[in-house]
Amino acid sequence: TLTPAAIAAAVTAATADRDSAKPPMFTESNPTRWFITFESYLSTRNIKDKKRQFDSLWSRLTEEQMDIAGSGIELVDQEQRYDTAKAALLARFTLTEAEVFDKLVNMPQLGNALPSQQLLTMRNIAGAKQKNEFFRHFYLRTIPKNIVDLYARTTTDLGAFAKLTDDLVPEG
Repeated sequence: TLTPAAIAAAVTAATADRDSAKPPMFTESNPTRWFITFESYLSTRNIKDKKRQFDSLWSRLTEEQMDIAGSGIELVDQEQRYDTAKAALLARFTLTEAEVFDKLVNMPQLGNALPSQQLLTMRNIAGAKQKNEFFRHFYLRTIPKNIVDLYARTTTDLGAFAKLTDDLVPEG
């Protein structure tokens, strides 16, 4: 049986593990998703102070990213540095609609990837734009035609389709 002291020690250890965990380094490939994860990290640790938020963000950047986010940052009020750096990173690394379109149009066929892996890659590129008919069209273009023919008869959910067809694609 667990004693109250043992339970308290386990809770303290779990809290220490959670609090010592750091968010991943900033990723340029999907900055919006990274900021959602990062701000969740700040929220779960109750980090509301703007200076601490900025310091946490700064610690997750490479030198090159610091150059982008920090251009003139010393002139910005400390309370605004986090928002200023975030805006600079999002402006620099978020793909424009034209860039998303070009990447999706030029997506290669599956190659060695499974349909679900291809879908994940394309969703990372498209971000919020993945909910439209163009995205579905571009994804289906990367899947062998004989497998796409199943699509109309199975499901309209791309995620379910990708998982269903993973077993149908020969390993490359």
